[in-house]
Amino acid sequence: MNVLCKCKELYPNNSDNDNMKQTSYLTGVSKASIIRMISEYKTTGSLSTPSKKQTPGKRTTRLQRYDEATLSGIRQIVDVYQQRKQYYSVKQVMHDINEDPKLPNISRKTTERLLKDLGICAKKSTKSVSPRGVKKSKEAILFINSG
Repeated sequence: MNVLCKCKELYPNNSDNDNMKQTSYLTGVSKASIIRMISEYKTTGSLSTPSKKQTPGKRTTRLQRYDEATLSGIRQIVDVYQQRKQYYSVKQVMHDINEDPKLPNISRKTTERLLKDLGICAKKSTKSVSPRGVKKSKEAILFINSG
């Protein structure tokens, strides 16, 4: 606003449109933003910056975002692996979740975060056993129940 006022003082013969273009050039702010600020100033009498801080009560967690049926379905998938006493990776759980038509398709990272939120802890292993018994050097994330 100060730059626009200064432009009007220095160039009184210029039109408002020319002064806005000059202000836009000097400040690096688009002309549309300057017009928006002027209209806000005319209606409210002051300028305010948008609040970037989110109020703590409005943020939803993953456990709130997904309904109880979805979370129960994910727990059942993990329970199947645990009943078989098998190690399982996030990729395997994600594949099973995405294969189930009742459950939403979710990414690998979201699956990992959901499992952590559900209380299923991760244990990283640098060696995994293939079906032939040969050890591979790939890193697999294995999960164990925290309870």
